[in-house]
Amino acid sequence: MEARIQLQQEVSPVPVSPIQGVVRQWEDRLRISLRENQSKFAHKGDRGDGNEVAFREFLRANLPPSYRIGHGEVVDYTGGRSSQVDVVIADEEQPFHVGHEPQLLIIEGVAAAAEVKTKLTTAELQDCISKGRKFKALNAVLGKTTLLAPPTVREQRNSDIIRYYVKRPYFIFAYSSSVRKETLLRTLAKSEAEGEVPPIDAVFILDKGAAVNLWDGNGAFGLFDGDTGESKGGWMWMDDPAFALTWLLFWLNTSMPRFAIRSSPLMAYLLPGTRWLPHPADGAGPPSQV
Repeated sequence: MEARIQLQQEVSPVPVSPIQGVVRQWEDRLRISLRENQSKFAHKGDRGDGNEVAFREFLRANLPPSYRIGHGEVVDYTGGRSSQVDVVIADEEQPFHVGHEPQLLIIEGVAAAAEVKTKLTTAELQDCISKGRKFKALNAVLGKTTLLAPPTVREQRNSDIIRYYVKRPYFIFAYSSSVRKETLLRTLAKSEAEGEVPPIDAVFILDKGAAVNLWDGNGAFGLFDGDTGESKGGWMWMDDPAFALTWLLFWLNTSMPRFAIRSSPLMAYLLPGTRWLPHPADGAGPPSQV
């Protein structure tokens, strides 16, 4: 586990672009919303609800219109169910309404999900990890699909296929944190189990920076050492809070699955026992069974 900690890296910020300027305006809006909720509400739960709403509005404004932003619970075809999820980014394959009210959603139509914290503490971090494990236990039926992800990365099996296609990305967004960077990275690394996908894929903290899990280094979001020829894995820390939201949007656009579903995901729920096989003419991906 210590080897994974040693792989963390601090990344220097890139020059400010016009897009970054727009994102920084949203940073100001989120901080204003945080202060307003703190002054309005004495109850911690009410403050948290307001902060979740503000973050969902940020995503609605900054992700492509094909995505819908909501919250609720997520299920898979086996009856598995997530905990209550603060943020669900639904794509065009989500058959159910996604709006301002909590909704039950199927995992096949979820592009990513998140937990939102006003202040991340060690206890809240453990809670997020537990919820992440429950979410990552859900399996999407890919059916007859064409994945828009290469099967290999640098001659190794593309680990994004299991981590972000069969499973879906899960991250934490926090307005602030009382957890030291070293403790955060160590706790996240220790939460991973051999042979299983990580429960948390990334953490973005508005007033500190961001931590991204490169996992085994064989995904689309990774670092390649040109001198040694090796992919770098483990947790990577970005230490500039001014770029936390920029990294969040960049990571989401890199990690959210993209593919063409050629069989309805609802079939697995409406017709138990249905089997999908790849078409011999196009090799549309591994067979999925229910």
